[in-house]
Amino acid sequence: MNPVPLSEVETESGGSSGKEPPQSRPGSPYGTLGEVLPQAQRDRVMSTFRLQVVLTLFVFVLILSLSALMFGLVTRIFDSVTPGIESSLRWKAGRGAAELAKVSELGLVISDSKVILD
Repeated sequence: MNPVPLSEVETESGGSSGKEPPQSRPGSPYGTLGEVLPQAQRDRVMSTFRLQVVLTLFVFVLILSLSALMFGLVTRIFDSVTPGIESSLRWKAGRGAAELAKVSELGLVISDSKVILD
């Protein structure tokens, strides 16, 4: 069976060129046979403003969800790191206070005000 070229196939409107646009069916809400949606719905679906709104909302929701994710992760990290840092700072403060007390005692014992002030 040999395939027939499209130019030789007759269209529903009776033409044989194949280059003419399909004609509308009587009583059809669609403009031509090739259209899937009525013109009013097609204009609504293909609206540039509608597409911009949908894309803007998508980007907004994406950024909002990523921000919430990052906030949660950073909070979790600092909750686990903070106790270690806090204990380290407590140790350093205690060690510094003990060293300061020892130096001050030495200055009081030898009655040297320079040692106490430094």
